[in-house]
Amino acid sequence: MIHRFSIFAVTAGLFLVLAMTGSAYAHGDEVHERPSGQADMPVPAQDRHGAQAFANAKAGSPAPMQDEGGHDHSAHAGWADTGFERFLNWIGKLHPAATNFPIGLLLGAALAEALRFRYRTALLPNAARFMLWAGTVSAVGTVILGWFFAGFSVSSDGPLLAFHRWNGTAVAILALAVLWLGERHWREQSGPGLYRTGLFVLAVLAGLNGYLGGRMLYGADHYAYPAAHTHSPHSHEEH
Repeated sequence: MIHRFSIFAVTAGLFLVLAMTGSAYAHGDEVHERPSGQADMPVPAQDRHGAQAFANAKAGSPAPMQDEGGHDHSAHAGWADTGFERFLNWIGKLHPAATNFPIGLLLGAALAEALRFRYRTALLPNAARFMLWAGTVSAVGTVILGWFFAGFSVSSDGPLLAFHRWNGTAVAILALAVLWLGERHWREQSGPGLYRTGLFVLAVLAGLNGYLGGRMLYGADHYAYPAAHTHSPHSHEEH
């Protein structure tokens, strides 16, 4: 019974983590249509970014990717001069999508290790080990894509981008260290204490970097709790 509950808990937790980390990239530009004849109403703060992005898209101008008081990402669009640099910058555009994998996998590895500590089953170490391996490999690849995306000149980084850049780099390095500690532990060459501590710290830093990335893309108001207001009929023609 414990084995079945553990498998279900790990699976459900992993899918929950992936859904939460992926939500930062969903419906960022959602716009609600106002019925004809209805008077203009003040736009809540959390809806302004999506409305502005939609207005910019209709006007043919690029949407601003700037956090209030944060960093303007459009400044990095022209860092690439040579043909090879432009290729790297193009590949780096996969970075926002790739971030979902290391965040979800590393958080899932921490969850599996916590359940293993609680229930002492033989199955969960394999789950944690697999997710840590996959999360480490994807973290290293995602960090490389991030450097390609933002450019290699750090002098123009705003505080938010600088924190996101270096915290993400630290996540990849720490993941390699935790993976090495985990391999020593799984081969019974060391105790679990240092490995588990590093894994839980790694999960927190990975989740924090996902939050920072979402804030840079959609602004600080993206995470604000929605204010109570009446929604107008929703038009799906714009999506």
